[in-house]
Amino acid sequence: MALIKQKPIRMCIQCRSRLAQTRLLRLQCIDGELCRYKGFGRSFYICEDCQKEAKTAKHLMGRCKVPKQKFDEFMQKLREILTDG
Repeated sequence: MALIKQKPIRMCIQCRSRLAQTRLLRLQCIDGELCRYKGFGRSFYICEDCQKEAKTAKHLMGRCKVPKQKFDEFMQKLREILTDG
């Protein structure tokens, strides 16, 4: 009998849905700067549906401890990360 290898399941930090790790975008905050996961440090996942929502950006700003005055810069950086894809 062959063993079936299961795919890792991860949770989106915004909507709390559990999906296969391959269907989620992995990000991290380094010194208040949002970036793709670089292979070290703490990270978090966001699903495709939450990437399109505006409230996700505010949630990420709180997680990265970015002041509200830098919202426009933060949104620009988030758009760059999402389009690199």
